[in-house]
Amino acid sequence: MALIRLPKLGLAATIAVIVLGAQAFAEDSKTITLVIGQNGQELQPGWEASGIWKDAPYKLEFATFPNAVENATALAAGNVDVSYFAQFTAIQAQASSNPDWTKETVPYKSIVVAATADTVNHERFVTLASGASGIGELTADSVRGKRWASSPGATNFLLYLQTLKHLGLKPADVVPVTLNNEAGALAVLHGEVDLVSGPIDFYDQALADGGKVISKSGEVGPGSPGGLLANSQSLSDPAKDAAIRDLIARYVAYQDWYNTHPAEAQDALVKVRKLSPESAKFIWAYTRVRPQPITGERIDEARSIASVVHEFGAIGKAIDASLTYDARYTDTIEEALKTTNYDANLQGSLTGN
Repeated sequence: MALIRLPKLGLAATIAVIVLGAQAFAEDSKTITLVIGQNGQELQPGWEASGIWKDAPYKLEFATFPNAVENATALAAGNVDVSYFAQFTAIQAQASSNPDWTKETVPYKSIVVAATADTVNHERFVTLASGASGIGELTADSVRGKRWASSPGATNFLLYLQTLKHLGLKPADVVPVTLNNEAGALAVLHGEVDLVSGPIDFYDQALADGGKVISKSGEVGPGSPGGLLANSQSLSDPAKDAAIRDLIARYVAYQDWYNTHPAEAQDALVKVRKLSPESAKFIWAYTRVRPQPITGERIDEARSIASVVHEFGAIGKAIDASLTYDARYTDTIEEALKTTNYDANLQGSLTGN
């Protein structure tokens, strides 16, 4: 597949220049199906609302899972071709593998990372102090002995551990409280815990009630951005590899649409998640991303995550996190970013919202 570079294209024109090489697809390419794994309804509503995939030269089917662990398990088993989940999920799966994954046996690989668009003003993953806690800033002394909510295995737990590491503390120095994102948001709102780590999406009410963000993910570590991962067997199939390459280009175009079409994107959130328009606007503001290719920097971030969670005993063995990364679509991602005028559009989106 080749991408023809044209300046300042609109959405329709951008999709029109995603050209598939004749050698990549069979004449009846719609016989190719890509099964996409998602946690709940996190992908399908937006992808369908954007219209980006309506003329794709392959079929898309969505497989919906209640959590990232089941999503990753299905991807590893080959029941789906491409999934979206966090780096931390992949690291935990690799650490629990028996026998150990090797370069030849790794069941899936990260192919694009969805990095936070604005780590200064729109960082999604944060640590928040309740209004009743009296905590005004993140220091070892301010959090020592405080009740801190997260859920082991989830990305919020990684942020909790990274923050402890940053402060030079251990879990025994605070009072860990096991709560999922929804329960943690309610607990911090009602003062039942002093601190909570997780996606800011859940904390709009707590913020309105005097809660304070005292730390952002990028201030204490690399966080754990999500991204698209592909099954290794699918990557080895020439027809599916070509389809995935096209999917990646359209994914970049989709994220550009999401960033620059707030009304339509928020409407999809309202319809599917049954949110109020105000909550949908809040969530949209913090879920804009910049797709990034797999680079040494991305792999180093994964190694840092694996090191921290191994140090705190969250995974049982040291792993080579680089095994689950594949840079083959770098040219496609970079060309799609240029073709969509992505960075300028993103800056305009961030400036206006």
